[in-house]
Amino acid sequence: SLDVYVLYRRGIDAFWQPTSIDTLSAAIGWFDAALEVDPEYAAAHAGKCAAYVEGYKEQDDAAFIAEAESACARALALNPNLDIVHTALGDLYRSTGQLDNAEAAYQKALQIDPSNVASLTGLGEIYIRKNRPDDAEASLRQAINLHPGNASTYNTLGFFLFQSGRFADALEQYQYVVALEPNNMNGYANLGAAYMMLGDFAAAAPAYQKAIDIEPTKTAYSNLGLMHYYLGNLEAAIESHAKAVELKPNDYLARSNLGDALWIAGRADDARREFETAEEMAEGAQGVNPNDPFTMMDRAWIQAMLDKPEVARRLINKALELAPDDPYTHYINALVYLRSGNRNAALDALEKAAEIGYSRQMLAAEPHLAPLKADPRFATIVNDG
Repeated sequence: SLDVYVLYRRGIDAFWQPTSIDTLSAAIGWFDAALEVDPEYAAAHAGKCAAYVEGYKEQDDAAFIAEAESACARALALNPNLDIVHTALGDLYRSTGQLDNAEAAYQKALQIDPSNVASLTGLGEIYIRKNRPDDAEASLRQAINLHPGNASTYNTLGFFLFQSGRFADALEQYQYVVALEPNNMNGYANLGAAYMMLGDFAAAAPAYQKAIDIEPTKTAYSNLGLMHYYLGNLEAAIESHAKAVELKPNDYLARSNLGDALWIAGRADDARREFETAEEMAEGAQGVNPNDPFTMMDRAWIQAMLDKPEVARRLINKALELAPDDPYTHYINALVYLRSGNRNAALDALEKAAEIGYSRQMLAAEPHLAPLKADPRFATIVNDG
């Protein structure tokens, strides 16, 4: 009936708002209202499935997946010939790492309706994860061509381009996102990240500030703090990092970032306190996932700043074994070497980091690398790109 469709459309409108647990709860509420009128309305069950999948991404709560599975199963039983049912099923499979099943579900949706933008976008994300970059870009651009007003697809394409190191191309997509959705916090945060990777810290800072104005988050404050840090605005950097710690007091990386800014500002005792607290937290995180190289490399730097070079060296060497192709690992390796006085080894590690993708502009701006600024090798590393 028309009443059911109107309630369902309100759910869809809420679902396509910039994602938050509030917009998803509103969407589920509208879908439930539609199902009160017609319990066998398959599209509303599919809508609930998709909303619960997004809720899982927001809250990291397995209960959302159980709800999604139930809703998708009901939708599929009611109408297996509806494209949006298979799209929701693809979203569910993608969120649980069942990439082949997700691809098949999206393809089934596109057989029913070749203009299904959500399935083309989902398929693009599957291709990204399957390391099929050409197929990923083609699928995402096809989705944009079909529905150029969909900010979510621009955001996904931007993410793909960003991950591929095509930061200028990613920046263009994120500019579309914020033009289409001026209150999209993630759009401004992503815009800031693209500017940052292009070395335009002065443009990145207001993008992060805009994200914070829309919705203050630890990550946005941390990134704004980094921009001020690179620009030499140390008091502003300390203030932003302190806000990040305030929002997430148990986040060891937020405290480590605050420690860096305090140390560069000459507040060594305050910095040490933050690094000591960060190490306690990071050690706990390492206990949960002992083979996580990213926690290891963060701990290596914290230990280096706590004047424990042997512990730092042991941690970074293990991280290098586990993530030899990650540029950030080699960057931290360089910082650890420099902190212990080994300039040549630090320069070798920086050369490797830059070669495999670490931002040369960020290396040039990093205050901890100031002792290398007059070295011709350092100048070559930061200017070669």
